[in-house]
Amino acid sequence: MPNFYETLNLKKDATQQEIKSAFRRLARRYHPDVNPGDKKAEERFKEISQAHEVLGDTNNRSAYDKYGDQWQHADQLEEMEKRNNSFAFNRFPRGNTNQSFSFDGNLSDLFSSTNSFDSLFQGTNNRSRGADLEQQINITLKESYSGTTRKISLPQNTQSNPSIEVNIPKGVTQGQRIKITGKGQPGRNGGNAGDLILIINLEHNAVFSRDGNNLHVRADVMVTDAVLGTEIRVPTLKDKTLVLNLPSMTQSGRIFRLAGQGMPIKESGFGDLLVEIRIVIPNKLSTEQKELFKKIHNLQDESVENEKNE
Repeated sequence: MPNFYETLNLKKDATQQEIKSAFRRLARRYHPDVNPGDKKAEERFKEISQAHEVLGDTNNRSAYDKYGDQWQHADQLEEMEKRNNSFAFNRFPRGNTNQSFSFDGNLSDLFSSTNSFDSLFQGTNNRSRGADLEQQINITLKESYSGTTRKISLPQNTQSNPSIEVNIPKGVTQGQRIKITGKGQPGRNGGNAGDLILIINLEHNAVFSRDGNNLHVRADVMVTDAVLGTEIRVPTLKDKTLVLNLPSMTQSGRIFRLAGQGMPIKESGFGDLLVEIRIVIPNKLSTEQKELFKKIHNLQDESVENEKNE
């Protein structure tokens, strides 16, 4: 797994604002709309988006800083640390204070090996909790916006029912973990079953890019419309378009903010939709149109010359 700080060209002590700014800068450079047909740019854009989804969220970033590429297992790793410490304290008679226990290895190795974990605690308690299971699920940006359901197949040795239907809440983010209690591996000797952990993978969207709770979309505008002003229609994830009034002399790269048209926020409300204007030059011009542009060019040269003489 790549280093997310290096992906965004940042140091580990970068502020949240620096992370946000780096993402926006790189996303504009490598966005598929700017690099049509460029697979390397598309892959780079995905890496940038994944890095931002992790580092842009303070909780995910904290887990990543502590556990690196095992950050998605933070809850389980911390639980193992607690159980490890508890085992070290209770393993030996309290009268013998010179004895100690240590685990030579790293927690990610321990986490990835159910047998290692079982053998560590073997004999301390005949009743043990079942292991957690992890499963990645792919959802679209629209499904993240509206919420959705997924039918999840369970391993045959875990449950009597081969599948369950799971509700995916609105606003889920890349890498977010959804815990389904008691749907993991069965426990031993009457122990509780483990949990099923669903890991969200957001599919690339050709129209919108996501920046936290905000959405970003590009709007192509003809040069004449940018100069004179016009109305444009802007797509949203609500299955409707909005009318945006562009003032005259709108510059390429200008961003208009449509409040409340972004992603749903867990607590309440919605983020914003950021509309970036991209001025488009026509591919073909008639003879008359070319003459008109020449006149504008000449008039502009005269205006500049007059300003110099004043």
